[in-house]
Amino acid sequence: CRAGALTISELMTVGKAAILVPSPNVAEDHQTHNAMVLVRKDAAMMIKDDEAANKLAPEMYRLMDDDEKRKEIEKNVGAMAKYDAASTVAKHLIEFYRQRNN
Repeated sequence: CRAGALTISELMTVGKAAILVPSPNVAEDHQTHNAMVLVRKDAAMMIKDDEAANKLAPEMYRLMDDDEKRKEIEKNVGAMAKYDAASTVAKHLIEFYRQRNN
């Protein structure tokens, strides 16, 4: 899958292993940066867009066949989920608003 912020958060929430293929057509290559956060924590794999045609299918089959690796990635990506993200953001916004208006 691509490596946009919503995709990354959904992968974390459902705890599924993924091979990320960051889009080269985004501002400041942010999808690669998003993907690398997971890759560095062994919470996803990554293949560059220009390599996907040759590498994606073989890597996908390798991951599907490697139960241990897939389960490790799923454990790691699931551990990154922030189930209270909305309330945390709301609390920060309220605090910011209070400080600004005092």
